[in-house]
Amino acid sequence: MKILLAMIAIAALVISFSSTAIKIEPCDTAECREYYKHFKLNAKRGQADAIATLAEFYYHGYGTPKNIVRAVKHYKKAARLGVVRAQYKAGLIHLINERFHDYDKGIKYLEKAAYNQHMNAMYLLGIIYYSDQFGEHDKAKADKWLARAFRYRHNDMPEFVDHMYSFEDITQENFPMLYAELDEKPLIKSKDNQLIWPEMDGTEVITVRAPDINEILSDQLKSFRRKIRRTGTRIPGIDCNAAVACRKLTVDEMKDSYWIVAGPVPNSN
Repeated sequence: MKILLAMIAIAALVISFSSTAIKIEPCDTAECREYYKHFKLNAKRGQADAIATLAEFYYHGYGTPKNIVRAVKHYKKAARLGVVRAQYKAGLIHLINERFHDYDKGIKYLEKAAYNQHMNAMYLLGIIYYSDQFGEHDKAKADKWLARAFRYRHNDMPEFVDHMYSFEDITQENFPMLYAELDEKPLIKSKDNQLIWPEMDGTEVITVRAPDINEILSDQLKSFRRKIRRTGTRIPGIDCNAAVACRKLTVDEMKDSYWIVAGPVPNSN
């Protein structure tokens, strides 16, 4: 039980941020507060990814005080709008946060994320259904989600397969889908006798630098502006006077546009 809960707690720290996993730290600098302000503005405009990122800001205290209630509200809103990382995070919160603990809702959100190819959600569901500690022991479902996590090359799958082997064999009878994946893409033993992915056997790995959080946030804001411009007057029933892309901007909106492209607007005082 302790091992399983530890795995879920560790997974809770894995936050899918856009296409790159980046851990958001608490931040109260002027720049962080500016990011918070602009993401809040875009969230009010209905940008789904902005709503999800705003949830992260509330969860971690980035540019604003931590507020778990607002974080959950925005995660769920973004999840309803189809943001996969928000579906995953909402599921985690319902599983591990005492205030919002709701096992059924947690599984529901994780399954939404998993069906949308979220690798960590697949892996967690596999662990949960494999265990008999949650009242959901279901080998067929465990087999399905662990096989998918394996197919997507989840980093922790070799270790968990090793864990499974310590209790039982993985055969075509008890875990047919995972067995098929293992048969097609066998794991290998490391020098210390641990199962690992074949590409981790000492061959050279090219490391690609991940963009920092400022790059990701700035790129997101720019993408919101592009979406607004593309919308134009093509929305049925909305004329140019009502459309953000072609109507006159307010002073605040002009500042917002400038800040997204060029950075914070200097204080005139």
